[in-house]
Amino acid sequence: MRVAVIGAGVIGLSTAQSIYEQYHSTVSPLTIEVYADRFTPLTTSDGAAGFWQPYLYDKGNVQETKWNKETFDYLLSWLNSPESVKMGVFLQSGYNIFTEPAPDPSFKEAVLGFRHLTQRELQLFPGYNFGWFNTALMVEGKSYLPWLMDWLQQRGVKFYNKKINSFKELSESGADVIINCTGVRSGELQPDPDLKPGRGQIIKVDAPWLKHWVITHNMKTGVYNSAYIIPGSRLVTVGGLFQLGNWSEQNNSADHKHMWEEACQLEPSLKVRLKQTPWKLNCNSIILNFHNCYLVYLPLNPVNDSSQKWYLVPKYCVLFTPASSCCSFCQHARIVEDWAGLRPVRSKVRLERETLKSGASTIEVSMKKHTQDDLCAQSAS
Repeated sequence: MRVAVIGAGVIGLSTAQSIYEQYHSTVSPLTIEVYADRFTPLTTSDGAAGFWQPYLYDKGNVQETKWNKETFDYLLSWLNSPESVKMGVFLQSGYNIFTEPAPDPSFKEAVLGFRHLTQRELQLFPGYNFGWFNTALMVEGKSYLPWLMDWLQQRGVKFYNKKINSFKELSESGADVIINCTGVRSGELQPDPDLKPGRGQIIKVDAPWLKHWVITHNMKTGVYNSAYIIPGSRLVTVGGLFQLGNWSEQNNSADHKHMWEEACQLEPSLKVRLKQTPWKLNCNSIILNFHNCYLVYLPLNPVNDSSQKWYLVPKYCVLFTPASSCCSFCQHARIVEDWAGLRPVRSKVRLERETLKSGASTIEVSMKKHTQDDLCAQSAS
């Protein structure tokens, strides 16, 4: 049997993996092929933060809540494996905060340690008077997609960098089963009036002192349309934009400014904040350059203390001025990247099977069209 998967984001590659795991021992011969015009690192999954959190409420779609929990449990099962580092899978705790009370989310039984915030915790977030704390999972696309591709290649799955314009292309070339995992573009292969783009834009910053994610919720502006901050393994994702029906994948300076101002209000340490300390570096100062920090031999008191001490200082916190031999310590977030992408938005997941005629034979086509829920649950932006 020949199976063709269209799309190489987290849904497409995970689908190819699931097919192999479930059928390679019972279906022989089994050939799996993945077709896409974008592979990692150019997919939506690469740009997304990779934070597992579905919509707050499933609106009666209990099957989606079940699938989301299965995703969480599957990723959680990898944490005791050395492979988790290569996969970009790790635990991350944080806060969902509101300006008004809200019912508990549909995913409360899936996450770890779900609880309501105390009044003392709420004091950390001026302007917000209700919230939850829990531990969730991160699965970073920039690590997870290369890991999936390597896993699939080791098992003989073939990859083709090619845009598929119709199912007929694959059926005429001999595919027995076609699975459509092209995300927001899947409507180009099969019309779907319920499928719309949900444009998001994010800012990636170097702010390693931030350890907890914070997601704000504004019931008036809608889902993911207010500030959120999600620390990753290397960079912190700042966002808060959801533009339904907007097909633009270009960064917008006005959106950037709006998101950055909201994020800095939520977390003031993102702003540049220099602490001028006029230490003079002389021949007695020893500076060793490590990968992520400097080892500096400096006075305990920068002005008049002759005693000295070793300081192990992260590079993001120290600035040297060679001309004056001064060093200044600072705490600020360095903006590394701006990125815009399109979430596939649908009222509910479309998982359907269809039989198409191809000459004298038939071909099975599966439609895997996902809501923003699934993008968030498996590779959130």
